[in-house]
Amino acid sequence: MSELELKFQVPPAARAALLKAIGHRRLQRLALDARYVDTADHLLARHRMALRLRCENGRWVQTLKASMGHGLERFEHEVVLEGEADPGLPEPRRHAGTDVGDALARLLRRHGEPQLAELYRVEVVRLHRTLAYGDALVEWSLDEGRIVAGEHVREISELELELKSGDPQSLYAMGYDWQARHGVWLDVVSKAERGTLLTAGRTFVAAVKSVPPAVDRHQDGPALLRAIVSACLAQILPNAGELAAGSESPEHVHQLRVGLRRLRTAVREFGQFAPGMAEVVEAEVTRVFDVLGESRDRHVRDSDLAALLEQAGAPLVRLHEPALPSLSPAVRAAGFQGVLLRLLAYAHGGGESDPLVPPADVHRLVRERLEHLHRRLRRARRRFDELDVEERHRVRRQLKRLRYLAGFVAPLFKESRVKPWILAAAPAQDALGAWVDLEFAAGHFEAGAAADPRAWFAAGWLRARQPEAVRAGAKALRQFLETDVFW
Repeated sequence: MSELELKFQVPPAARAALLKAIGHRRLQRLALDARYVDTADHLLARHRMALRLRCENGRWVQTLKASMGHGLERFEHEVVLEGEADPGLPEPRRHAGTDVGDALARLLRRHGEPQLAELYRVEVVRLHRTLAYGDALVEWSLDEGRIVAGEHVREISELELELKSGDPQSLYAMGYDWQARHGVWLDVVSKAERGTLLTAGRTFVAAVKSVPPAVDRHQDGPALLRAIVSACLAQILPNAGELAAGSESPEHVHQLRVGLRRLRTAVREFGQFAPGMAEVVEAEVTRVFDVLGESRDRHVRDSDLAALLEQAGAPLVRLHEPALPSLSPAVRAAGFQGVLLRLLAYAHGGGESDPLVPPADVHRLVRERLEHLHRRLRRARRRFDELDVEERHRVRRQLKRLRYLAGFVAPLFKESRVKPWILAAAPAQDALGAWVDLEFAAGHFEAGAAADPRAWFAAGWLRARQPEAVRAGAKALRQFLETDVFW
């Protein structure tokens, strides 16, 4: 069977109001002590599986889970061990004959039946009750406790809303309501994944890169857009969740920006399949995107470019500049979290759409959009050296937009034609990115030279490299546009 749930992290300040709103006297209390097993090299975790044995108020239950999609829906199989005292460790054979159990068996056979051992425990008290909300029956649960892996301990406080029956759209509506009122934030990293991290002494999951959408030639317009939005969320949600939890990793910042840019491309190019979506997305996504952009630009300037300046003999200059806004509050903000929940609901079949866009018309529209963006780049190529800064920056954005759009719709075309084209786009995007990094950094040091004249060295060194960066960008763009298109 599969389960669908929304999980939110609960800040300490929100706990009392959360319990008051749900009616804490009506909650049931369940003590849960779970043992998770895996191989020494985390074979199950690497394949997004978790095998646990949990004591639930004295009753032992073994569960095997396998994640899918954007992490909200999981396949699982439970076995109740009636009448047993302490059964020790979970045994994979108890799930034989089920889809998820057979998948685990095949995985273990492929790797020579490796030894499974307990790696960590999850000890929580669950306060829960089942609620009717809209057209659904939802289990509301607050899990509080800790994950223990040897000497490593992580405290947890999570709100989970699990769909027991009924319409998934009511689950998303309930999540939207609780998030807006209590300031909790979406988290798609499971307790099992947190436990695996803890065994390695790590706090945050690695940044998640983009994944291709599940697109095929037989989808109508709305189905195409839903698949693309779902793929965007698979990148956005884990990176946003870690930044909301306090990560300051430049790679989380970068990958969230990529995910948001891909999302903006999708709703701009295919917005006609979901009327009103662009307006819902643009304001809040743009706000967070800009905050992330400031952080990313400063990181590039203070790391990659600072190393080059040091090699060139530039004096060390620390210009006074305002502190960057904290990333965590920006990503936790109710407006942004609300947009993510609306997008999840849309990807799961919610929202208004026009179902009368047959595949043939979708393919025609895709070709028109690709050709339109490609034509704009061809016009810019002829006079790239003459463009001003803002126009060159616009060309870079258009190139990214074209490349993301091509990645979305690649399954609609022959792979042998798509792959060389996409590979050819990467050097042009990198070359234009290198130019814009020089431009922004030079402007920074020029603006600060009045306060510290030593900054003129850095500004001059960066400006001296811009003509070559412009020529490299023009050449890479020209070579890319000479590549045969696949549409």
